Amino acid sequence: MSGFGLKIALLFCLLAAGPVLSGQEHIPPITLHTDQVPMKEVLGQIEEQSGLSFSYNSRLIDPEEELSIHVDQVSLEEALSILFKGQRISFEVVEQQVVLKRARGRKVKEEAVELKDSTVVVEVKFTLSGFVKDSRTGEVLIGATITKAGGAVGTITNSYGFYSLTLQREVEELICTYVGYQKDIRAIHSPENQSVHFSMEKELTHIKEVSIYSDELENMIRTIRSSEERINPESVRKMPALFGEKDVIKSLAAVPGIKFFGDGSTIFFVRGGGRDQNMITIDEAPVYNPTHLLGYFSTVIPDAIKDVKIYKGDFPANYGGRLSSLIDIRTKDGNMNHFGMDGSVGLLSSRLSLEGPIWKEHISFFASGRRSYITRPLQNWNPNINDLHFSDLHLKLNYNISSKNRL
Repeated sequence: MSGFGLKIALLFCLLAAGPVLSGQEHIPPITLHTDQVPMKEVLGQIEEQSGLSFSYNSRLIDPEEELSIHVDQVSLEEALSILFKGQRISFEVVEQQVVLKRARGRKVKEEAVELKDSTVVVEVKFTLSGFVKDSRTGEVLIGATITKAGGAVGTITNSYGFYSLTLQREVEELICTYVGYQKDIRAIHSPENQSVHFSMEKELTHIKEVSIYSDELENMIRTIRSSEERINPESVRKMPALFGEKDVIKSLAAVPGIKFFGDGSTIFFVRGGGRDQNMITIDEAPVYNPTHLLGYFSTVIPDAIKDVKIYKGDFPANYGGRLSSLIDIRTKDGNMNHFGMDGSVGLLSSRLSLEGPIWKEHISFFASGRRSYITRPLQNWNPNINDLHFSDLHLKLNYNISSKNRL
């Protein structure tokens, strides 16, 4: 190669190395000693020491937020990672500017991760979980709402009164609300995985009678699934019944889309489906014969019911494969603190329920029985009838093994 060609090749190499050398300019170490100083002043000190300027959105960082920081002779990456600890903020040095932006990465624990030579992501992600119970009876509350203070992030308890809420930044308080109960607020002292349980007190408020003549509010309050309906056990007791015998299955007649056979029995059809396409479960156990006396009385004792859900389609994944409908019945767990008894005497049958603690706050029981006495009235009409009756017995034992396990 001639001397002129060698000079040309050397010139091209120097030009190509120019940007690399420029990108590796040394940034002086940072020293900060401030107490309760606005964020904009801290960033100003970093600008003076580093020779760089900051570029950011005021909605991402509050310039007036006061903070304290003490560091000696640290790199720009270390100073900014300490300054934005616990926040989802990343930065990148572009020419002579430090660009601050919201981080998009997902981390399980609080950590500082170097993405490039001049990029650090700092964020926190933790999970709060626990149970929501009635403070007097110890019964779990289904459908209670748990939210973080000052935000729209929240969740609801499942069929076991359990909730799990994952948050991505530090939260000071967790709020639990439930219809008919006082609001319960719990302080969260550290952003880490932990159990937070709620014990709700009933709210007794005496108000004047209010008449509502519009159904707009009812149209606004809907479940996540449009085909899901819920029946309150109290409303079942208030419904008129044949011979005073309250029946959960017959109360489904008030639900749109459910039609009963015209003979007064508990045979029902959902949205045109067959009678054999309906599944009834009690505490997740399928019930294949839910009726007595040719379908005129159901086997479910009203006093034992805590919650009833009706799915007319769009089933949850764990109930997949149902053809027409699912009736999910949840029964009482029993009072964890006090013994109680409830009973009634009717024209056709009598009921008696007992509940109470075996080991307070840990083990409780609930027992409910029903026995009919229709043989003698029928013998007056037909002496050939010897014995015609039905009986039901419901027993349930509830054991709280630990804060995370229950039997």
